Parts: sequence; structure tokens; C-alpha cells
Amino acid sequence: MSIPLLCVRITLTSSDIHARAELSERILDEATLRRLSTMEKKDAKRLAKVIKAEGKSEHKAVTGSIKELERMVKLQKEAAHAERKSQLRLTKWTSKEHKARLRFLKEKERYEKIEGELRNAENDYEERRDHAGGLTAQVAEKTQELDDLRGQKAADDVSFSLLVGGCHADETAREGGQVVGPQEPRPQLDQVPPDVI
Repeated sequence: MSIPLLCVRITLTSSDIHARAELSERILDEATLRRLSTMEKKDAKRLAKVIKAEGKSEHKAVTGSIKELERMVKLQKEAAHAERKSQLRLTKWTSKEHKARLRFLKEKERYEKIEGELRNAENDYEERRDHAGGLTAQVAEKTQELDDLRGQKAADDVSFSLLVGGCHADETAREGGQVVGPQEPRPQLDQVPPDVI
């Protein structure tokens, strides 16, 4: 049966370490102390190398971090400058757009007013054209009626002259003692030639 070994780590204080060192120096011989001293020197050199390497590594890390920070600060400055530039450009074009929109709205209002006047003019023209067309049709109708009346009057005048002329010739012949032969029948209105009318 094996007995388990317990590994207990004992933490020593500085005073404990000094006390042990003094005790070791009193107990050990010169050769052992020299060998231990040489080992301590070698350990110290190795430790110094490790510390120096760590220092270099930490220095490289710190230098790299500083360079990275400098690069990021430079990028941040460039980004802030680009942002300011972009903001100025945005402000400029916002102002221009605002002025252009005001001009556009003014011109749009002017256009809408002109468009309204054009519609009014078109409607007025349509109404006046329709009115004039109606009057022209009425004038044509009245002119036709007048022409018909004038034609009727001319026909009546011709008929009347023929009637009056025929009656006057009969009376003159009777008064002169002439024998009047068979008379031609007087023309009726519908027998009057059209060129006379």
C-alpha cells in the first residue's frame, strides 16, 4: 500500500529566507557555498537575460502600441477633417437646394397662375366661338329667309306688273275703238320664267 504524498507549498517571508540563508552559510563548507554562489550567479544572469528579454519584448509591445495609437490618432484626425469638409459641403448644398426650391416654388406658382389664365382664355374662346357660331348660323338663316322674301317679292312685283300692264293695254284698246281680238291668257305666277324673278 502506497502512502500518498502531499505536496504542500510553503510560502516564506523575507525574514525566513534571510534566516535560512544565514543558517546555510554557517552549516555548509566553502566549496559548496562557492558552487551555490556560482549557481546563484548563473541563475541571476539567466534571470537578468529573461528580464532583459521581457523588457525588450515589453518595449517592443509598448512601441508597437504607441505606433498603433499614433496611426489611429492620425486616422481619427483625417476622419474628423473629412467629416468637417463633408459637413461644410452638405451645408453648402443644403443652402443651394433651399434657394433652388424657393425659386422653383415661385416659378411653379407663376406657372400655375399662367396655366390658370390660359385655361380661362381657352374657356372664354370656346364660349365666344360657340356664341359666334350660333350667331353666324342665325345670320345665315335670316339671310336665307330675306333672300326667300326678296325672291317672293320680285316674283310678286313681276306678276303685278304683268297684271297691271295687261289691264292697262285692254283699256287703251277699248278707248281707241280698236277691236280687240281674242286675248292671250295672262300668265300665272307659277308660269313666270325664273330669270325674270
